[in-house]
Amino acid sequence: MQISKIQDKLHTSFHGIFQEPDGQSLLSFLLEPESILRSETAIYLGKAPLDALTPGLLQLPIFANQHEDDETKQRIERLKQLAGSLTRIIMEERGYELNPSKQKLKPSTEEKPQLFVKVSTYSKAKAK
Repeated sequence: MQISKIQDKLHTSFHGIFQEPDGQSLLSFLLEPESILRSETAIYLGKAPLDALTPGLLQLPIFANQHEDDETKQRIERLKQLAGSLTRIIMEERGYELNPSKQKLKPSTEEKPQLFVKVSTYSKAKAK
């Protein structure tokens, strides 16, 4: 998927952070074949792609340290929103559609740390 095509579909409020190294790192992770496979498997199992991708996302430097100052926390929240938007664009491009309701995740634990509180789910788009 071309970056220009993604940026065209991305809300303008994300353009700045998307062009920064952290935004590009996030996009690269989401476009990795393993990430796509995990996302599609999650959808098949009725789960949210970002739930399945959380362990990998937490390994990225941008999400590794979540206990920072308020400015850093705000930036992390914005990057999480960007992750959701990019996931939507990627999944729609692959023939999936966004479900109307969000899935609430269980609180973070030591065994299963969470990055998100609520995540979007998808289903295979119906032929028109």
